[in-house]
Amino acid sequence: LASSSLLMDEYFSRLNHFLLDRIDKLANINMLQVENVCDHGLELNAKLEERATVLGRQYPKGKGYSRPPVFSIPFLFVVPFLLSRWLVISMKPPVPPALTGLASSMIPLSLVGCLLITLSAASVDDIPLNHYPMIMSHDAGMGYTEDSLQNIVRWSKNQVGHLKQQVDCGARAFDMRGACGDDGVVRIHHGIFVIDVPLRKALEDLIAAAGERPEELLLVQYQQYLPDTEECRREVWKVSEELGLMKSLGGGGDSCEKLRGLTVGEAKEYGKLANGGHIFVFEAGDNCTLGRGNLNCYTKPDDSQTFESCFPATGSSEPSAGVTEMVDTLVGLASVLPPEDGRLLSTAGHWQYNLEQFTGIVQYHSSLLMDVYFSDLHYWIANRTLEMDYVGLLGLDNVCDRGLGIYNKLSQRIEELSAIYSG
Repeated sequence: LASSSLLMDEYFSRLNHFLLDRIDKLANINMLQVENVCDHGLELNAKLEERATVLGRQYPKGKGYSRPPVFSIPFLFVVPFLLSRWLVISMKPPVPPALTGLASSMIPLSLVGCLLITLSAASVDDIPLNHYPMIMSHDAGMGYTEDSLQNIVRWSKNQVGHLKQQVDCGARAFDMRGACGDDGVVRIHHGIFVIDVPLRKALEDLIAAAGERPEELLLVQYQQYLPDTEECRREVWKVSEELGLMKSLGGGGDSCEKLRGLTVGEAKEYGKLANGGHIFVFEAGDNCTLGRGNLNCYTKPDDSQTFESCFPATGSSEPSAGVTEMVDTLVGLASVLPPEDGRLLSTAGHWQYNLEQFTGIVQYHSSLLMDVYFSDLHYWIANRTLEMDYVGLLGLDNVCDRGLGIYNKLSQRIEELSAIYSG
């Protein structure tokens, strides 16, 4: 009735958000069962690790305890399910030795699928920047939009979580769009939808994330200023530069000619931050980027009054025709060498929308977020990512839906490129 799902029930209710707010009160929690574990899961896990540290002090060696009781250690327990039936997982003593050893050393328990892979800086710095594959969070600022079933939100909110969370989900490049207000505040927008969140807040989150990953390179792409005036552009650049970010290449800074021959290591030097992180800033457009891809989730055959969706057929384990076309297109586009002038490849691995497409969303009781989920798009992209040699900046909606799976595959490609360009 609410056009929701098991995943979105947790998300719309903000259950994990409020659980995080009061988790310190749960002194004797052991296996905390959650759904949609990648929504605030990492923060919940961090809180539980703090509790585990406290327990470590309560059970010191040499005081009658060889190790903390394993069932006293708090951690997240992911509850899987098949259709409408719960699959209950239980563990009875004796506890496996491997798990006991884990408890003894107090190694933090992390969530499978939410681990971060950090590549050695020395192995990637010689790769040409426009050969370097990254997940780009399309309309990244929409992760700050409040949950709502209003149509304007269903048609605009395409990300979950703030920029730091999106980094945790595998994004390394961020498509940012500033809206300049009469009150002098630059906010975030997607089309005509402007949210009451300052661009400054989002960039501060990203700078903090960059500082935690000093060996990595993050990217910020500016485009679609609202209004599209020189004055608004300068307001956006001012916010960016006041936070210590580099002048935007192709905008307030050097021309896009600087991209010719630019390596990852050189981009890091351009984008070096006071906190040790690196964020390279540039303008979208013909001079700095080469955009590719334009496919829709919803199609209307002939003169039909209803849409066909990109969702798989009921009970099918195969991708839909729309998803197959999308993935085949990505593989084809990514087989073409990047331009020699250094322009960055921006490859749309997300559905494109217009007013007619929004009618399809209403017909299928979906949203931008759920189109990704219902279509299983990211599963099938991850399945063939290793075939995408020159994908460049792979733009995704809902990056926290299987984003790490795609990120891990791109990391394998980065290792291959490192071997090619080292020395």
